[in-house]
Amino acid sequence: MTKTKIQLEYLLKPSSKYILWECISTAAGYGRWLADEVTVDGDHYTFVWGDETKRARLLTVRPFSHVRFRWDDDTTGKTYFEIRMKRNELTNEFVLEISDFADEEDKDNLIKLWDSEVYELKRIAGI
Repeated sequence: MTKTKIQLEYLLKPSSKYILWECISTAAGYGRWLADEVTVDGDHYTFVWGDETKRARLLTVRPFSHVRFRWDDDTTGKTYFEIRMKRNELTNEFVLEISDFADEEDKDNLIKLWDSEVYELKRIAGI
């Protein structure tokens, strides 16, 4: 089945780009908002949510810009999830852009999941 790309945007008001970058680019940061536990082995990250464990390969990292991962169980080699931060120079606010892929029937659930995860990011980072 073909997966559909979803793109989400969230407005953030971080006091520091360094705090936001640490939250969206490190295992320790992910462990605070995205998963219960995250470990790194080279360019492979292991994400744990309760009894579920998934591994992803880090494809791209551009400091203070974005990270892109591909889940190890992706058989197509065409899907990924990306977290991108952009600063609005006029307002000095950040926009967090999330790109991900889902089957059509899972799309709404994935959007709700990202909404929940980004809410947690805002809460723990005070943004």
